[in-house]
Amino acid sequence: MVQASEFYDAYVQQGEENRACKLAKKYRDAAKYRTLSEKVSALTAECNGESEWTENEKVKKKIILAQGIALLGHRELDDDAVKKAILDIVTRTEIKTSGTALKTALKTTAQVGAYATRAAAFFAPKDASMALKLSSKVLKEAGKTKVTAKTKIVEIDKTGVGEAAAYTFITGPHAKIPSAELHGLQGEEKAIEFCLHCSRLIKYQVMTETSKIYFVHQFGTDEEKISNALRAYVRLEENENVVMIYDPTFFGGAEEGIALTTERIFFCKGKETHFVHYRHIKDASWKEGSEEIVLERTNGKKISLDDLGDESRAKRMCKAILLMRDEAMEWMKNNPELAPKTHATHCPNCGAKLLGGAKFCIECGTKIED
Repeated sequence: MVQASEFYDAYVQQGEENRACKLAKKYRDAAKYRTLSEKVSALTAECNGESEWTENEKVKKKIILAQGIALLGHRELDDDAVKKAILDIVTRTEIKTSGTALKTALKTTAQVGAYATRAAAFFAPKDASMALKLSSKVLKEAGKTKVTAKTKIVEIDKTGVGEAAAYTFITGPHAKIPSAELHGLQGEEKAIEFCLHCSRLIKYQVMTETSKIYFVHQFGTDEEKISNALRAYVRLEENENVVMIYDPTFFGGAEEGIALTTERIFFCKGKETHFVHYRHIKDASWKEGSEEIVLERTNGKKISLDDLGDESRAKRMCKAILLMRDEAMEWMKNNPELAPKTHATHCPNCGAKLLGGAKFCIECGTKIED
């Protein structure tokens, strides 16, 4: 601990020349990554992948990684609480033991929450149990570990420091991150909170056990999928955000599928992208014994959506669409100043700016359907 503490202080004294500061600045300004936790993952991958670290410099590397994540989380490195949490994270990622006691030590450490729980407990004692989820990887690794008499030091998890630091400074209950930055959302605070409310509502009331559905309030894979959908076919207007997406693609790239935003439903298959505003949806139903959804518009036209995989998912998607429609209409009624524009301002296919009342995009020829 003394050696790690000395390393920590030395890096803090370097100021902006500190490697952690440079990494944090690089990824904070990176437009490639939409959400903060995506930036944390990229920073972690770069730090863990650097080849210049020798076996004797692992502790230094871990401190720099944790410091970089703390900086992304708007924490000050000269804060004693931050220093204590980081040193706890770093020193808890190694277990010094040998022989047959090694596997038992690993399992015990994982079960009590390991480094993640201890670090999180420092900031939020009442919520420390949430960090136990981060120990699952450690427990799995413990079962795979080969125990030999020569084993002296075991690194529990290559990404352990990154996960523990991210939970402590980014995604934990006492993280100091605005929702917009954390989840990559845009617009007024009321619009952002509405989006997160809808995401949780649909997740826990409708889509509790459905695969291939991803929500904006969740981290990890969900973030990546939504970011891919935004790059591929979802074009958002002011104060509009993605609530959830369905990814039917074989390789999981989310470049096609269905996206529910706070204002519309997008659906993309092949190179064709369409959307319908909730105010134009009269009903959503599924065909018995099939995976097909039928959207009935207020003008009497019907739109079929297939590729839902099975009837159960189609039923749940219908419920999600209707629930989102009702929530959105009520929210727009109570917040007219943030209600969507009557006409689309950007092409849903190529993103080009549209002329007022345009029926077709002059750039790609896509028909504009309000």
